[in-house]
Amino acid sequence: MGNTKIIRDWGWAPEYIYAVWLMLQQDKAEDFVIATGESNSLDTFISLVFKEFSLDWKNHVNISRGLYRPTDLDESRGSHLKAKQLLGWSAQYHLGDIVKFLVSEKL
Repeated sequence: MGNTKIIRDWGWAPEYIYAVWLMLQQDKAEDFVIATGESNSLDTFISLVFKEFSLDWKNHVNISRGLYRPTDLDESRGSHLKAKQLLGWSAQYHLGDIVKFLVSEKL
């Protein structure tokens, strides 16, 4: 595993596709940021996945600086406020939900 300290806005793809559909229903094309508005580290994501199996991820995951991406952003955040105001869209699922869906194969 590479850099687990990176921070991302982890969203649920089906919700994002719905947001795209809502954008396509508008009379005027506009730019929107589709995001949950919550950002978490990859450490947190991995930890939550392993917690579902009652495991400590640090006992099972090897981190290698050789796998770090030299141009990777340390932190990525998004605001869904315009989508909420103009489309009525907000993410219903957040990182904990997404992990549970992925672990339970609820796709």
